[in-house]
Amino acid sequence: MNTHQHTLRILVRLWLAIFLCAIFFTVILLLSRDIFVSLSGIARFQNTEGLSSVLILAKVSIVGILIWTISACALMLAGFVYFRKTMAPHAKTETNQDAKEHTKRDEIILSTIEDGVCVLDKDFTIVSVNNAGKQILGKSDQDLIGKSFLNVASPRFSEESEHKGESIPFEDVIKEKATIKFDDDVLLSGENGYAVEVKFVVAPLVLDHRVEGAVVVFEDVTKVKETDRMKSEFISVVSHQLRTPLTAIRWFNEMLANGEDGRVTKNQKQTLIQMHDSVIRMINLVNALLNVSRIESGGISIDPEPTDLKALIQNLVSEYQEELNLKSQHLKIDVSKDIHVVNVDPILMTEVYANLLSNALKFTPEKGSISVSLKVDGDNILSQITDSGCGIPSQKQQDVFTKYFGAEKLFLSDSDGTGLGLYIAKSIIEASGGSIWYDSVEGKGTTFSFTVPKAGMAKREGDKEFITNTTR
Repeated sequence: MNTHQHTLRILVRLWLAIFLCAIFFTVILLLSRDIFVSLSGIARFQNTEGLSSVLILAKVSIVGILIWTISACALMLAGFVYFRKTMAPHAKTETNQDAKEHTKRDEIILSTIEDGVCVLDKDFTIVSVNNAGKQILGKSDQDLIGKSFLNVASPRFSEESEHKGESIPFEDVIKEKATIKFDDDVLLSGENGYAVEVKFVVAPLVLDHRVEGAVVVFEDVTKVKETDRMKSEFISVVSHQLRTPLTAIRWFNEMLANGEDGRVTKNQKQTLIQMHDSVIRMINLVNALLNVSRIESGGISIDPEPTDLKALIQNLVSEYQEELNLKSQHLKIDVSKDIHVVNVDPILMTEVYANLLSNALKFTPEKGSISVSLKVDGDNILSQITDSGCGIPSQKQQDVFTKYFGAEKLFLSDSDGTGLGLYIAKSIIEASGGSIWYDSVEGKGTTFSFTVPKAGMAKREGDKEFITNTTR
């Protein structure tokens, strides 16, 4: 509040106070008139000059105070009118200057934000846009201000989005005061109609509990996506180049271990076995990198077929039987009787179960227990792999499904994992229309749960096949 506004408020309050005093003394004068008449009659009847003098003095005092109060009201009113005519325009000028300063400050703040910001009214007409927004959209103020954001930017879902074909619910922002957010898969029309992929947030603009418009914040992720694509292509090329020599090393190693090039001693054979295990781990890592690259590029095909999940799990467990016996671990399989065959891709489902089972085996101590259960859960088949292992440290649980998850380094047990298994499992399940999650208590164990539709996986065409590990 500026000085002139403060002075005006003080004058108004003083004038109201004096005006109330005038009303008060007027009421007192009216109420005391009958009293004065009665007392005057008594004074005349008793011929009391002293009482008459006091009454006259009191009446004159009240009238005098009333006249003074009315005069003060008149003077204050005149001062108020004078102030309004002479000083109010200056106050208005200062108010306008303050508003301009606030607007300029807001514009400076918006100009420093690297993300695009558009302020819209209730009809989604652009009221303001910062420099980053103009740069992302490739348009000037003349092309944006006063134009519909829906027409100028044409926000829509990309072809890869799970919301493809749907409209972005802008109306919910105004009607429901809802904030909508998409981390990617939203396209805006940029310069010359070029589509820009963005992270996208729309929030209601609420003033005095009323929605006056919306604020749109968007970040260009085109370069980030391109960088990820180039990185995946690089990993794919390098992995392809590594597979050939690693496979050759494996073959030569097996030939030497089998004595095809001459007799080997016991110590030499033990060394060759260790070399073989190391080569297998390298091949598995290269295969995992290739699979991740293919998953991220959307090139993996899904070929569902009627599959007996119980038989699939039993066959997989038989591959781990030697390790189970070595650690004296107990593994239980419990499949609900109402689950027979499910239309899934057996290669991909085997990979999911293998990654989860291998983790359970690694991190469960000797004589520990592991269970695999399947049951119908609504429209889904729910699978759960539970172990009595060391659990996942709480500070690392948020990173479980990220690439190169290194939780194994925190455990006392040794691990030869790639750090990609859980990421691959999650990618496969989500691509199949299911979901995956876990519950873990450090020192007690972990349960990984995932669902696939009871109706089966949806078929998806792809130009790449998933690479499985022949030796786990």
